[in-house]
Amino acid sequence: SWTIPKGNIETAFTASGSAAKEAFEEAGIKGQVIKPNVGFYEYKKHNRIHRVKVFLMTVSQELSQWPEQAFRTRKWVDVDTSLTLLARKKLKKLIKKVDFKTVSAI
Repeated sequence: SWTIPKGNIETAFTASGSAAKEAFEEAGIKGQVIKPNVGFYEYKKHNRIHRVKVFLMTVSQELSQWPEQAFRTRKWVDVDTSLTLLARKKLKKLIKKVDFKTVSAI
């Protein structure tokens, strides 16, 4: 299933710092995380509810090699296409609320 980079907030990191770290590890991208987060969504995995804070990022580097590239594929798509690919309904709902025109002006 298709999703966005995400992971646990590690003790040494803020939520936005963890978002940047996960984007690097899972998608091989670096850049500036835009604060505050645009919201959150929840999902159930291993009988636990996980809450994911979602941040946008201005990407400045797209790396040819990254830590998790052996089992993750990076794919750039527009917002409308992402809504057809995303597996989690709550994430789709959150993405629909984001005003990307305002964000792209940052």
